[in-house]
Amino acid sequence: MAGTSVERIDPHAGHGELEHHPHPVYNPDAPSEQWGWHGEWREFAPRGRTILLGLAALAMFAMLIGNHSSHVEDWWLGVTGTAIVVYIVVSQRAANRARRRR
Repeated sequence: MAGTSVERIDPHAGHGELEHHPHPVYNPDAPSEQWGWHGEWREFAPRGRTILLGLAALAMFAMLIGNHSSHVEDWWLGVTGTAIVVYIVVSQRAANRARRRR
């Protein structure tokens, strides 16, 4: 891969010779390789998705408080927040059922 950041030119070597490293500096096919994590979000923080979605739902309901002249925003915020809560509940029930089956 000449000309990419995976190979470095050794300034002390002869002209055109490359210095080969056992661990490349940057691999465009796996950018997370640089800082060492190759897993999924569920492996890193199993409850992280639920916590972040819960915070998003709370933010939606908190935004209902305000000086809205039209209530169209209130409907969108309420429906979006409710949809997030329903998704959390359904996914938790499915996970509990899957756990019981094992």
